Amino acid sequence: MALHCDKNVDTGVASTSIAALPYEPLQYRPDIDGLRAVAVLAVLLFHAFPDILPGGFVGVDVFFVISGFLISRTIWDDIQRNKFTIRRFYERRVRRLFPALVLVLLSTWLIGLAILPWDEFSRIGKHVFASSIFGMNFFLWNEGGYFDIASERKPLLHLWSLSIEEQFYLLWPVILILVSGKRARIVYTLALLGALSFVTSVFFVGSGDRIVSFYNPLGRMWELMLGAAFAYVSAFYPQSFSTLRFTAPLGLALILGSCLFFSNETPFPGFMALIPIVGAGVVLISPSTSLFHKGLLRTRAMVGIGLISYPLYLWHWPLLSFSYIKLKGEVPVMYRLVLLGLSFLFAWLTYRYVERPLRYRATTGTVFWALVAAVGSLGLLGGVTFIEDGFVNLRVIASKAPFAANPRALEDWFKGVRSGTCHIQDERIFVHPPECIEPVRPRVLLWGDSHASALYPGLRALQESRTFGVSQLTQAHCPPLLDFESSIHRHCQQINDRILNSLTDLAPDVIILHAAWIHPQYPRVGTEITQKLAQTLREIKRRSSTSRVIVIGPQLQWFPSLPEVLIAHFEQTGSPPPVYIQAPDGEVSLKRRQLEEQMRPVVEGEGAIYIAPRDIFCERERCLTRVGDRKEDLVVFDYGHLATAGSTFFMDRIANHLSIR
Repeated sequence: MALHCDKNVDTGVASTSIAALPYEPLQYRPDIDGLRAVAVLAVLLFHAFPDILPGGFVGVDVFFVISGFLISRTIWDDIQRNKFTIRRFYERRVRRLFPALVLVLLSTWLIGLAILPWDEFSRIGKHVFASSIFGMNFFLWNEGGYFDIASERKPLLHLWSLSIEEQFYLLWPVILILVSGKRARIVYTLALLGALSFVTSVFFVGSGDRIVSFYNPLGRMWELMLGAAFAYVSAFYPQSFSTLRFTAPLGLALILGSCLFFSNETPFPGFMALIPIVGAGVVLISPSTSLFHKGLLRTRAMVGIGLISYPLYLWHWPLLSFSYIKLKGEVPVMYRLVLLGLSFLFAWLTYRYVERPLRYRATTGTVFWALVAAVGSLGLLGGVTFIEDGFVNLRVIASKAPFAANPRALEDWFKGVRSGTCHIQDERIFVHPPECIEPVRPRVLLWGDSHASALYPGLRALQESRTFGVSQLTQAHCPPLLDFESSIHRHCQQINDRILNSLTDLAPDVIILHAAWIHPQYPRVGTEITQKLAQTLREIKRRSSTSRVIVIGPQLQWFPSLPEVLIAHFEQTGSPPPVYIQAPDGEVSLKRRQLEEQMRPVVEGEGAIYIAPRDIFCERERCLTRVGDRKEDLVVFDYGHLATAGSTFFMDRIANHLSIR
């Protein structure tokens, strides 16, 4: 979040390295607090009511511009007055950011300890640590992917933006000092570094890797530098824009238009981010005395919201996220309104009784080091929480229901499915190595996404009693459908075409096709997915007519995950859940049943075999959750990927369909 400028700024101009330039010192501008209010309200409405303001996430980008503008102006002011030092700069940053941050991090950790299961509490610990070192964007970048939990279940997710800001400010003050000697140096530096960052952003957005483009600081720095460019214009050429009294409404229209017409499908940041960012810059450099500023941005309500915008931003998302977790993804409108009200209350209390007293306290060193120590201690606490797996060994469930507490489930799964080799997880790789094709006959080809790769441990278990070779050609996010281009992994079509073209040489005796099938980025349930499936089956028969083709339908999906369903049962009853429990229900389950009804006739009509996992795992309305009492015995380790135990159970039940001995 942006640094508030002090109201009592010395307007005197001292002789400095840039004294030759005409310069207008920064004075307190209440309209900037009004613009902060616009930005934070956009973010709040986007998080609470995304259908109403689908592009409200651009409020963060507006904050980047404001931050780059104000802090660059503050640095230039200090240089002009011969008062700038690196220590003074970071002391002001610490006083500005740390008081509210300490309160929110500590509160989030305590709430997580009280209400979250061990695995989600462990994740809270990791994110507290990441936030304390201002590296949250890098942690989220590494977490992003097919197995990542919903963003709504990450109470500290929003701190990625704060991390990017502070990464920028590690070097920006030094750069400004080095280039402030001449006007050309400042201009060239802003232009060169900003252009490099912008090109980086455009490149990653164009590559389709939305996670990298969103969290990569190199692709975000241009937004702060554009704010600095606006600061340069307003500082050294203030009279050039004195006539732009009617441009502020245009700038605000660009911001609000982005909020209304952008969405999660908008390629962002890249070129599209220019719209709200330029809009924010136009508002910043237009005269603050215009009627527009006085009638909207400088009103008491907007300035008041702007003053508490930083703690408001910090508080709102943990409150919404914890509610989402506890209410299992369904937070009623009234609840959301109440949570926003609480956010405003907590933000005002934080601003009034925590932020202002510590920020403006006369003592210099004591408060600074106390705040640094507090954030460091919280980081240490978060790190220990993560290393100790949310202190799972101290919880009753670890002894009474160990199958619901497996800290290494994901790591074990990745090893079991040969992730990184025969199951391609990296989108930059699109060729499976030779060892993925076993020469033994008969040959079973496993083709599909991560759900298909989860069948590999079961096939390995079958090889202990039957002689056959497995060819595993699986790729994350890529269902075995021809003419399918994934918006997540750009090589899906290339990989599937390569596998199809290899069928003549491979001549597999059995081909198993499996995928999540129901996925936001996959073909829609209905004629779109069934037509592509039918086309794929016909092409397979044309290339390998003697192959026995088996299509496995969608797996059961437990919300938010099977371990958490079992933990909730244990917490409610105090006893380990039974082996079979009520089948998962909801919108995804309805789509699964619809897809099963659509897929079966299409698959069988093309001469292939269709197998519904529900028929294997469920008896009427109750479904298998585990095959034993150990932590390794869960059928599914997350929401729907088969664990080794589930894969072994499943493949053993359908072994006869493989027609191998």
